[in-house]
Order: sequence, then C-alpha cells, then structure tokens
Amino acid sequence: MRFKRSLALERGMDLTPVVDVVFNLLIFFMLTSPFVAQAGVPLKLPETHRPSAIMPGKVEVFILETDSILFEGRETTPEDLATALKGRLADDGTVTIHSDKKASIGVVLQVRDACIEAGVLQINLRTLEKKTPN
Repeated sequence: MRFKRSLALERGMDLTPVVDVVFNLLIFFMLTSPFVAQAGVPLKLPETHRPSAIMPGKVEVFILETDSILFEGRETTPEDLATALKGRLADDGTVTIHSDKKASIGVVLQVRDACIEAGVLQINLRTLEKKTPN
C-alpha cells in the first residue's frame, strides 16, 4: 500500500506557549523585584552637587529624622547594629546608609563606627542631586 507524501512545507515549532511563559515570567519578576525606594520609611535624603551613583545594596541601614536607626525593619541601637551586621554582610562587604537630612551627624557617625566594627569594607551614603536654579 502506498501513502501519499505531503508536499507542504513543514512548519517550525509553535512559539506561542514559549512567548506566554516568558511574558508571565517577566511580569512575575517585575512585581516581585525590590524597588529602590523603601515603602514605609519616609526619608528626605540630603542633596549634594555630586549625588551618589550607587544603587542600594542588600544591606541597608536607615536613620530617621528623629535619629532612630532602622535595620531590617526594626529599630536598633548602634551597639546592637554592629552585632546584627556581622552575620548579614553582603558578599562584597558593602552597607548603604540612608539618612534623613535632618538626622544628627553624631548618629550617622555612630552608625558608621558600628559598620566599621562589624567589618564592613565599603560604606555608601545615599544622597540626591541638588537642583540648581536656572
């Protein structure tokens, strides 16, 4: 028995399911990725002529206008901060300090000292670009 051969060109693989999966993954990662601005931590960052070009890292410390220190969403003291940082340093040993512009410089220096005591290799201070009048 002879079968007819189809002369139609063979179509390639149907990419519709692949596109659907990639699109769903894109939406998932966009919704679950951490945002630069921390929700729930109202800060007015200081302005400088040379803003920080750094992106916030995995280890971040927040200093509020009231001189309260927040680490991992909890209020802490400089002494407790040093202990907490020792076990949570990033691979590159970097800590980013987000300080309100009205926070006292003394607290910022205490946080810096706690970071140094914990073995932090690099301390980043987050700032904004100062707007110049035209």
